[in-house]
Amino acid sequence: MEYSTIIRRAPPLVRPVTVTVAAPDRLGLLSIVAGVLALHRLQVRAADTETVGDRAVTAWRVTPLYGDFPSEDLLSEDV
Repeated sequence: MEYSTIIRRAPPLVRPVTVTVAAPDRLGLLSIVAGVLALHRLQVRAADTETVGDRAVTAWRVTPLYGDFPSEDLLSEDV
């Protein structure tokens, strides 16, 4: 399945960070993305989703439970 992940970082002192995921719409997509975020110890503060054509676009507002935000490449690989 083809995914594209876009990480938007806020300035260093501004939290939460928005992570936007666009992927083919299918059952279970929200839980997959939520699981990946949890594995990276990111606490979900809010999430919005919409369908654009045959793709789901989800925007997650997250904060790290501790430490730094994971790299964009690492998140992209795991989603």
